[in-house]
Amino acid sequence: MLLVYAVSALVAGVLVLLSLFGAEHGSDAATGLELHTGGADHDSDHGFWLPFFSLRFYTYFFAGFGATGLLLHFLTQTNPVAAAWISGMVGLVSGLGVAILIRILKITETSGSANDKDVLGKEANVMVAIRGSNPGQIRCTVRGDIIDFTAFSEELEPIEVGETVIVVAMEDGKAQVVTHSSIFGEDALPQRTS
Repeated sequence: MLLVYAVSALVAGVLVLLSLFGAEHGSDAATGLELHTGGADHDSDHGFWLPFFSLRFYTYFFAGFGATGLLLHFLTQTNPVAAAWISGMVGLVSGLGVAILIRILKITETSGSANDKDVLGKEANVMVAIRGSNPGQIRCTVRGDIIDFTAFSEELEPIEVGETVIVVAMEDGKAQVVTHSSIFGEDALPQRTS
């Protein structure tokens, strides 16, 4: 059983180190707890969620299982069968605990961040010019956060960097915009007098 504990701890350690050094593809890179495997990590916000389909669960299951087994083997006189059961339970609690914690954090983050409705009607600055059918990029402040969006416009004239636009529609995180002047006219901008 010693070999099983050692291999489990080693594999889990490698997976955790990979996640810490940028092997993740998700948004939790700062925590080092997100390691996606394409379709194998099904803990997205869509549909039914089970932690057993997450690589994260298995990473921390094997970490808890292997580390506990090694500690029980070298530091106590625990019966090998009891040690295996204890290690398995610690691994299960570790895997489930981390998977559920990250799931809760993702749901909290999603509910606290801006959605498409929050962006509608907002003024934004053009960061990358929008020319005809070529999308550009806009930056606006939503709920205190500065967010960049890919932006499209049906206006014939190009919208240059630095112009002010208004978001009139959002779809799949992409903004449909019009220039501020096309809605309010050039004279609607406040004039400063000295």
